[in-house]
Amino acid sequence: MGQENTNQSRRGLPKTPAFDKLMLSKWAKRGQFEFNHAKNPAWNQAVAARRATVYRNFHQMTSLLGTDQKFALVIPAGTPKTRANDLSYPFRPFSAFSYLTGLGQDYEPYAVLVLHDQDACTLYTPSPKDFSTPDFFRNPEFGSFWIGNRPTPADFENFCDIPSQDLSALRSSLATLPQEIVAISNIDQNLDQLLNQSGSYSLKNRSYERFLSETISEARLIKDDLEVAEIQKAIDFTKLGFENVLSHLKQILKNPHGERLAESKFHEIARTLGNWEGYDSIVGAGADATTLHWMRNSNPVPAKSLILMDAGVEVDSLYTADITRTFPVNGRFSPVQKQVYQLVLEAADAVFEVAQPGNKFSDLNQAAFAVIQRGLIDWGVLPAKPEPDRFRRWIVHGVSHHLGLDVHDCAQARAEMYYGATLLPGMCFTIEPGLYFKNEDLSIPQELRGIGVRIEDNVHLTETGNQNLSANIPRKLKDVENWVKSFLNPRRS
Repeated sequence: MGQENTNQSRRGLPKTPAFDKLMLSKWAKRGQFEFNHAKNPAWNQAVAARRATVYRNFHQMTSLLGTDQKFALVIPAGTPKTRANDLSYPFRPFSAFSYLTGLGQDYEPYAVLVLHDQDACTLYTPSPKDFSTPDFFRNPEFGSFWIGNRPTPADFENFCDIPSQDLSALRSSLATLPQEIVAISNIDQNLDQLLNQSGSYSLKNRSYERFLSETISEARLIKDDLEVAEIQKAIDFTKLGFENVLSHLKQILKNPHGERLAESKFHEIARTLGNWEGYDSIVGAGADATTLHWMRNSNPVPAKSLILMDAGVEVDSLYTADITRTFPVNGRFSPVQKQVYQLVLEAADAVFEVAQPGNKFSDLNQAAFAVIQRGLIDWGVLPAKPEPDRFRRWIVHGVSHHLGLDVHDCAQARAEMYYGATLLPGMCFTIEPGLYFKNEDLSIPQELRGIGVRIEDNVHLTETGNQNLSANIPRKLKDVENWVKSFLNPRRS
């Protein structure tokens, strides 16, 4: 049947008091709502500390502009997004909302968090439409007959330790706030309209929205131990996803859409053990691996080719992994494949060497690029003294980005707090150099064309160095070969 919107015209339900009475009578009392996981007081305390930090840092930032005004900060969960006609994509809350509430499930659309000060906040959520109202069976967006049991504001309050009210109270609450309002817009159109009608939401206040987004992103640059544990869980599930692909490698090689079959086998694990993938999986076999964002995943997997697979499980807390492995489908790198893979691995290892507290985030790129340029010179692909950045023809992306609730986490942080920043303990980021030699590239030897390799690991910076959170996923040449062979020939491994 699929998911329907609130259009009533096609269902043909009788619109009579007698039918309403029939549908609303003789129902047992609503059961207690069960969240996907148990209440975690330590998690709730950590999230409360995040709210305090964001509120405090935002007002420190605005005070530099010469204002001592205290604001209420409004962060929406967002609304369902249309996939086609009256069908929506599965709902995922806005990451800033999840960061500041600790929530992250499909039963939170339209919710809104209001931070009154660093210690006080209110969560506004829609109440489920149960058999006390005809919306129970007539409204497919909110009615429990259609969407099942959903949490009440009291359920949310008990679960995440945030005072909660019905969403219908938000309008009057905003109108009576003693502070002016700064909100994140373009996430929930209903909220935007409501704010535009509020006397506490002026054009001047909207100019502070960028500071709110920056403040939240910059707070997310440093992960606490609970966040790191969620990322580690996502990585562990991601390894199982890769291994589910390898266990079906023989079928994948025979399938005319082998890349798509590999994608589906990873999704099987992501959806079973986690919430979803953290991003659309890249499964590039052979020359497809040279397309950086190859997400069509529609082609066969040629014999003796490499598969570049960039995928990550997103766990129920919405923290995600971001791992890339490139492996030979027959369990053995050819000499030229080995040559390219080894150079990329050496570049990655060089990045690990400089991924230390006190160094610059920009040092990560430079470490990888130096190794890649030197290798290309040694191969004769580049002259002994190439012009600057000529090697970037074959690696156009950077080799690192922050990781967390978003695969490209902290994206609204100021440049000086991200790319120009000093590396600090608690940061989690990727290390992902690569080389991409396209079939059509006439500037390189024939034997290199059609080979793409990326090796991507997820790193947690500690007080004394770095921790490769994905170290248990094979990455060295011989280890990768043995890993693949163990699935191709399980009895001989």
